[in-house]
Order: sequence, then structure tokens, then C-alpha cells
Amino acid sequence: MMESFVIDLLRTSLVVGAAACALAAAARPWYRRFFAGGRNRLWLLLAILLLAGPFLRPPQAYRIALPAAVSAPAEEAYRGQAAAPQSAGETGGETAESVPQTAAAPALQAAAPEEGESSARLPSVTPETAALWIWGVGAAAFVLWQAGGEFLFRRRVRRWARPVEEEAVLALYRSVLPEVPHPPLLRCAAVETPVLAGALRPRLLLPGRTYEAEALGYLFRHELLHRKSRDIWRKLLYLTANAVHWFNPAVWLLRREAERDLERLCDERVVAAAGTAERRAYGAVLLDAAGSIRGPAASTYISNDARALRDRLESILRPGRRSGRVWTALAGLAVCGAVVLTGCFGGAEVPADTAESIGTDREIQHILILGTAQNTPQLSCDAVLLVTCDYDRPALDVLSIPRDTYFAQAEGTAKTPGRGAFSSDTPLETAAELVSQLTGTRVDATVIVDAEALAGLVDAVGGVTCAVPRDMDYDDPAQGLSIHLTEGTRHLDGEQFVGLLRYRLGNDLSESYPQGDLDRIRTQQQAIGALAEAVCGCSLEQITALTALAAESVTTDLSAQQLLYLSKGLLSGGLSAEDVTCSTLPGANGSIWSEEYQCQLSYWIPAGTEKISGMPDLSDPQSAAETDRQAMEAAGAVPHDP
Repeated sequence: MMESFVIDLLRTSLVVGAAACALAAAARPWYRRFFAGGRNRLWLLLAILLLAGPFLRPPQAYRIALPAAVSAPAEEAYRGQAAAPQSAGETGGETAESVPQTAAAPALQAAAPEEGESSARLPSVTPETAALWIWGVGAAAFVLWQAGGEFLFRRRVRRWARPVEEEAVLALYRSVLPEVPHPPLLRCAAVETPVLAGALRPRLLLPGRTYEAEALGYLFRHELLHRKSRDIWRKLLYLTANAVHWFNPAVWLLRREAERDLERLCDERVVAAAGTAERRAYGAVLLDAAGSIRGPAASTYISNDARALRDRLESILRPGRRSGRVWTALAGLAVCGAVVLTGCFGGAEVPADTAESIGTDREIQHILILGTAQNTPQLSCDAVLLVTCDYDRPALDVLSIPRDTYFAQAEGTAKTPGRGAFSSDTPLETAAELVSQLTGTRVDATVIVDAEALAGLVDAVGGVTCAVPRDMDYDDPAQGLSIHLTEGTRHLDGEQFVGLLRYRLGNDLSESYPQGDLDRIRTQQQAIGALAEAVCGCSLEQITALTALAAESVTTDLSAQQLLYLSKGLLSGGLSAEDVTCSTLPGANGSIWSEEYQCQLSYWIPAGTEKISGMPDLSDPQSAAETDRQAMEAAGAVPHDP
């Protein structure tokens, strides 16, 4: 999030800085026709936009995604080594040996890292991260500088300030603007002009010199009007905006001009009902205070430099000007519109944590999708899919991994974890690590979809039309599962679509898939192609709604914004159902002796796995479904999972 903040901060700083320069350039024409109140309102608006602008973003539907810059990934072998995958719409009876190679296939035979070779990668420093650090250091230095000046000023005041004891001065002070709370009046040799200092506990400081009663009355009135208008808090707001945008010279200009206009507005209020003589007398007070030392940031003071003094004298001697409310409103609306409009483009749509959790700086992202009956910490997976997103083509490559895939430990020992790498004995949170080791491919994100969530998503797109390869009849009261489909092309609702994906065994063993999970994978791949066709036919607005629904119903380490970025990024690039290709983890059926069940259990042995001692090849095996059924029955536990 913070890296995106830097981009939005720069966007806001440039837009508001340009408006500040234009407003500063229009100072003299403005003051010839209008009072200072309108300009002060505009400065206040610009300061608020500087602080709030990075967070002002239009609704998602109005954002315009700019093409993201991609770098050449370290996975260039993916393009060079991957063979043409199997089409999502193809089904058939090809054997396990003819299953096409995938992006993961070469990695299955890759050697383990050499001894002593570190697998840890040094964290990369992106330009956004570097800019974030530079900005943070600069902002901290600015705050320390201002805090140091305030501390030194307060220390001098504590040392030299004493309460005013002259009764005539105190009586005059109390008579000026009696409706305004009067802060304590102190005399301090450390100041050269009257200063109202402090936001929470203000003090009015007088220099050690003496003033005539008329001049002193004007000085009291000036500072008390600052107190009434809470101008110290405005100056602190300008100071905060300057600290956040310390890198922008236009913001320094904004702060200087805004503080000058505060003094001009206060001058106009002092002489609002005065005649020419009083205006000239007040001008003499301004001339007397010219060139005095500036006070700290959290203070107001009547002194100014020579250029600002000339403009202030012109203001108090030019009565009868207009308020300028119309021009103030138009200028404010224009600046607000510009800040919001620039938020429609670029980095506002992609959250910064996307780069951290799914690697948007890579051309290819790998997302593991696990299909389960119920979303529980330990449950067998009906579908294990490694989806490779390629934004360059664009394309989706879906690698199906059989649930009963054999997983050998890294040290080479043949350990059989119950029913396979993704069995009921394997926690779901370890699935990404298993897939990474099986395929040699980094898993960037994980999505766990249970049956209820998938059914809801299918219903949200209006159902899916796909082929049912055979009559399917299976009932499992323990899971509340009832699958009854007839062969042929059918338009399936959510519940029927989930049943098609989950079916593997029938009520009658003869109705089961001959090759068990491998046949189920082929059906799942055909169904994925049909679902992709339905989703690709949705509009971007419908995709936004589907993404929001998915974010609520699935378990994933991706945020809703990241899911939306992935889906819109692919669809805006022209992804169609033909661009979704499916393949299966290369390997072959085999069986391994299970100490737990005291029988041979069938497994999917990945290609490249070293032959395990004592593991017979099933050159003429019984069907995988029958082998599994007999093994479970021998152990006295018939699995409920179809």
C-alpha cells in the first residue's frame, strides 16, 4: 500500500502545486478587484487536498487502467521448454504417457540445489520502495527542523518572558475585542514585534520597547483577530502539507503565499470600518514593524518582508473591493476535479500489496486453486489446479495435478502420506509448498474454493453449458451429496456443475470412471473451458460484481482489489475461451504398499520420479477406481469422497 501511496502523493503534489503557482501569479490582479477572504479559502482548500489527495480515488467503474510495465522474468525457460498444452475443450482416452508436457514438466527432472548453494533470494528494491524511503527521510528531517526551531523559541521565551504589569497597557489590552478570549500578555526581550505564539496554550508576547497607545491598540487588535480566526491552526495545516510535500518547491511557495494572505486578511479586518486617517495610521504601524525577525511556525506576527509589506499597504488603502465568491468557487471546483480526475489513471487501480503478494512485476504469475467439498483445514481436494497467467498473450494455462499424486520426500525416502500428496491427511496450507516442490514452480497465491462457493459463482453467470461424458449417479448421505446427470450437452446450474466436477465413483462400480481420477481430471478440464467461455462473455461491470462475490465466498491470500486486477488485466487484454489451455501433470499410474492399510494403493507417479524399490508397474492393472475401492474395503473404511 505504501508504494502506491508514493505514486498518488506525487500525482497530488503536481496537480495542487500547479494550482498554487497559478494562484500566486494572480495575486496582484486579484487584490485589485477582490478581498483576501477568497484567496485564503482557496489556500485552505489546496492544503487539504495536499493531505487528502493521495486517498481521493474515484469509484472502481471510473478508473482507467494503464498498461503495467513488465520485466523479463527469471522464468524464461517457461517459454523455451514448455510444449504445446492440451486444449481445454479436448477430451478423450489418451493414455497417461501421452499427456502433453507443461511449464512444470522440465522442473520435475531438475536436480536439487548443490550443497552449500543458498536458495534464499535477496529482496529487490523497486524504484517505488527507494522513493518511499527518500520521501520518509526528507519528511522526518523537515519535522525535526521545525520542531527544533519551536523548541529553541520556547526556551528563549521561558527565559526572558515576564508578565506585563503596567496597568495602562493591561487596561488597553482588555478593552480591545472583549468578545475574544485574551491569552496571557507577556513582555519578552527575545522578540522584536508582537507575537501570538502557541496553538494549545497561546501567549501574546510584546517586545521590550514602548508603543504609543494608538499603535499598541492596532497591534492588540491585529493579534486578537488572528486568535479569533484560529490562524495559528491554519498555519500548522500549511506546515503539515509542506512537511508531506517537502520535495515540491510549489508547496513551499503555497505555504509562503498562504501565510502572507493570512496577514492581508487580518489587515482588512482591522480596518474594515476605518476611515482614511485610521487606515494611514495602521499603515504606519505596519511600516514600523517591517523587517523584524520572523517568529516560529506555530505563531502569528505582524511583521513581513518589504515586498509583502507593499502589497499589504495597497490592500488597506484600497477599500470598496468585491468578495470574489464566484471566482473562488469556480477555482476550487476546478482544482478538486483535477485531483480526482488524475486519480482515474495509473497506479490508483492496482494496490501496492499486489506487487508483494503476487508479483505484478513478473510477466507470469502462478496461482494454486484447490477445489474442496468443504472449506476445512484438513480435507481431500477434488481438484488441484496450478493456473499460469500470461498477460503478454494473454492466456491462462491450467495444470491439473491428480489428487493421489505420489510425493517423495526431498531426501529420497519413499514416504506414502495416506492417500497421496493432497489427501485427507495433508493440511491444505501445505498444498502450495507441495505443488512448488512437485513442479519446480513458485506458487504466488492460493485460492481455496469449496463446493458451495463454486456453485454460487456458476449461478451468478447464469449457469454453464458443457458436455456430460457419461450418465452419472452417485449418492452420499454423509455429505449430502447427490449427483444425477445424463450423458450429453447440458446447461448446468451451480449444484449440477459441482456434481460434474466431483464425480468419480458411481453407486454401481461399473458406472465409475475406468481410470479414476485421471478421467475426472479430463472432465474437469472440459468444464473449465466451458466456464471460461461463460466468464469471458461477461462485461467488465459483471466481472467486477463476480470478483466481489468471489472475494466474499472463497478463501485466498489475494485481496478483492488484487482479484479484480487479475481478472480485468486478462479480459482487457482480449482473453477468450480459446486462450485457456489445460494439461495434466506428466506421469503414470502405479501402486505402492501402504503400511497403514496393509495393501497396495494406487498413486499417480510424476514423470521423473525415481523408481521406488518394490513398487510394481501396473502394465495391465485393474481400474484405478476398483483398486482404490478394494483397498479401502480391505482396511474397513470405504471413502465417502466420490
